[in-house]
Amino acid sequence: MAFHGTSTPEPPDWPRPPDDLAATVGGLPVSPGHKPETGMAHDWPLASFLELSAHPKAVRSARSHVRQVLSDWELDYRREHVALVISELATNAVRASRALTETTPVRLWLFSDKDKILIMVWDASPCPVSPPRAGEELGENGRGLLLVDAISTRWSWYYTAETAGKVVWSLCSGTEPST
Repeated sequence: MAFHGTSTPEPPDWPRPPDDLAATVGGLPVSPGHKPETGMAHDWPLASFLELSAHPKAVRSARSHVRQVLSDWELDYRREHVALVISELATNAVRASRALTETTPVRLWLFSDKDKILIMVWDASPCPVSPPRAGEELGENGRGLLLVDAISTRWSWYYTAETAGKVVWSLCSGTEPST
């Protein structure tokens, strides 16, 4: 399916954000400028947003941003794990955006209540996320999602009707590991 416009029809069987996640974070974010009633995780006290160009070096900027934000939030002990998740999700989003006819930005949100960290990465591509299937772990595509799966409490993705494209999200523990 070619994607040439700013919106794409949404078949009823496309993935949706899980209801329990939306309830957990007080609604899921969509692109900036969208109606305030979508609730950009308003119940979580800590939030950050970054829009990046779809350039391969943007992934480094995303990692640096996450490390600084988590340090500011006094979640230093999760910085490297979350930076790995961001690296994988941002790399996939940059690749997906660069594959489109018109290059679009990549958007990153971080939310935390100090107990959990929610990472959300948006790109304009309507192409579904495809984690590796059993036996394909050594293949070229999808290996980074195995890392995301290993680090995350939960992760998934959904299409965004409001802005076209998709959001890939990861929920990570924000609690300090036991020593």
